[in-house]
This record gives sequence, structure tokens and C-alpha cells, in this order.
Amino acid sequence: MIGSIRALRPCAPLVLLALALLCLGALAIGPAGTARAGDAPPEFPSLTLTYSDAQGTAVIASQGADSTGGTPISVTLTQNGMTLQGQGEAWNTRAGAPRSWGVAFWLSDGAGNGFFFDGSLMMGVDTFGGQGSWTYLQDPSITDQWRMFRRFP
Repeated sequence: MIGSIRALRPCAPLVLLALALLCLGALAIGPAGTARAGDAPPEFPSLTLTYSDAQGTAVIASQGADSTGGTPISVTLTQNGMTLQGQGEAWNTRAGAPRSWGVAFWLSDGAGNGFFFDGSLMMGVDTFGGQGSWTYLQDPSITDQWRMFRRFP
């Protein structure tokens, strides 16, 4: 499992939410000059990636564009016989090659354990990969890095 279950800290989820919203705002703004005015950002693709910090897979499904310019996503992570499910948002941070997206999503195991993931995904010539960090919401001191990868045929 991603982390051991520890006592719930009442204000920790609120602090994490505030930090996540701050990070998401920065991702939505993105670096200057990545797209010309009037250009629609590339659509975020639905894909299945190998989750490499533990043997498993991550399925990220686009839910269509929203009014903020982002793409709502649903995420299912399966690893070590356990399935986590949730949702989040992806933002295009670079429309030109190589295309890249910032992502943030929350996952739950259905038994009260929640995890916040944030990071970036980038499209290569024949690959799609990403990395970032995750935090166990019931104890924010439990955090680590994640990596996902897929090679196209």
C-alpha cells in the first residue's frame, strides 16, 4: 500500500487543499509564449500508463474540455492487488512539441484512505511519460515521488 494508516490530523487536508489550489493556479497559467492567441490547446488524450513506483497501471481518461481551458480527468490506479479511483484536472502547459500537461488528481481506496497526486505528463516521439509526487491525505508527512510511462508500438 502507498502508506500506513495513521491518526487523522484535522487541519492537514485543508492545508493540502490550499497548497493544491495554489499549484493548480500556477499550472493553469503556464509558461508565457507556449501558444499563440486564438489557438485551441491540444486535447488531453485518454491513455493507460505503467505505474512504476510499484508494479501496476494507471488509466487516465479525458472527460472533455471545461470552461477553464483544462480537461477533467478520471483516474484509476491498480497496484499490488489494490485499486484506487478518483478524478482531477489536466492543463496543457506546452502546445508545441513536445506537448506536455500539468496534472492534479485525488484518489481513494474506498475505505477512507485518500491520496493527492500532482505532476506533469509529456508526449515524446513514441512515448508518453510523467512524474510528480503523491501525498497521503490522512498524514501529509507520508509523501513520495511517482512515475508513469508508456511506449507506443
